[in-house]
Amino acid sequence: MDLLQDLQDHGVFVCAGARPTAEELSAARERRDAFYHRLIGEGDTMWARGHSFREISDLHRRAAIGLGVEREWAYVPMRLNDCPACGEKVKQGVAVCKHCGAILDAEKAAQHGLGLGAKNSAGQAAPGARAKSNSSASGQK
Repeated sequence: MDLLQDLQDHGVFVCAGARPTAEELSAARERRDAFYHRLIGEGDTMWARGHSFREISDLHRRAAIGLGVEREWAYVPMRLNDCPACGEKVKQGVAVCKHCGAILDAEKAAQHGLGLGAKNSAGQAAPGARAKSNSSASGQK
């Protein structure tokens, strides 16, 4: 029975029939929400102790997000990549490094009028496209 209680606390339940009834689903949601509220309380306590994001687990964050409760500690960290040219952190999928101007995605940069492959609406190379690319390659802005 201890195993079943552990599973219920973490969102797993066994229904009586082949499909859960509305009452079983409602009871499961109530148990989940109570568990989430308990996790949010724990997260608040840990945050009050030292304002350390490392102490707050993903489970605590998911509980806050799942209930739509805003907490400073419930942020979702953004993944960043290192620019191969300058080593600074940049968002994933950016076309041009905001720090050094290096072209990180030539196709996307060309779509926005940047780099060697940039074309204007007539399908011709955009004026200054080569100059923008050359200046970013030499480290100028």
